[in-house]
Amino acid sequence: MGGTREMSTIKVTGPQPDDGRQWCAACVMLAKQELHDDQLPAMQGALRDGKTGTILFHANSTAVEPAVTLAVWGDAPNMPPMPVCWTHAAGINLKARSPLEVPNGAIPLPKGLIKGQG
Repeated sequence: MGGTREMSTIKVTGPQPDDGRQWCAACVMLAKQELHDDQLPAMQGALRDGKTGTILFHANSTAVEPAVTLAVWGDAPNMPPMPVCWTHAAGINLKARSPLEVPNGAIPLPKGLIKGQG
């Protein structure tokens, strides 16, 4: 049996919020996913290269906003309230629509439900 195999450690850095502030948890999760999508091959290569030490990857997302309140984020309704920015507190979903979503008008709505219709 061989000895213990050492490998690299991946660490992610990013911008720091102002003193006493927190980043929006939803923004941070989306920025982490963006970094993962962009850097996955480089991260996998760093783990396989046989070198030891720490490799830093920097999250460059400019879309990370300071948290303004605690709320349940619409895309993670089963999570407890978390620090969110105005965008995520408002429940605005800024990602692309899923092809599985029901197109507008596919489900008939009762008259009077939409202002100006019925």
